[in-house]
Amino acid sequence: MNKGPRVEGEEIKSTGIAAIASFIIPGLGQIYCGAIGRGIMILIGFIIACLMILIVIGIIIAPIVWVWNIYDAYTMAKKINAGEITI
Repeated sequence: MNKGPRVEGEEIKSTGIAAIASFIIPGLGQIYCGAIGRGIMILIGFIIACLMILIVIGIIIAPIVWVWNIYDAYTMAKKINAGEITI
């Protein structure tokens, strides 16, 4: 979804807020950026990964999903500010 240059008056998304929000609650940074469906799917995926801790594999998967979620929120906010994507 290449949008081109930013239009004056568009809201700038803070990469820091996006990353911190996703650190606190997985998916919240994506919701902050406007990708509500993506944020909800990440939250559901993280909950499933945490539940999988009961069968051991979640010990590996949950931290991977959590770290990827923080990185994704940060890069999403950066791309929105650069006008590379629109939500």
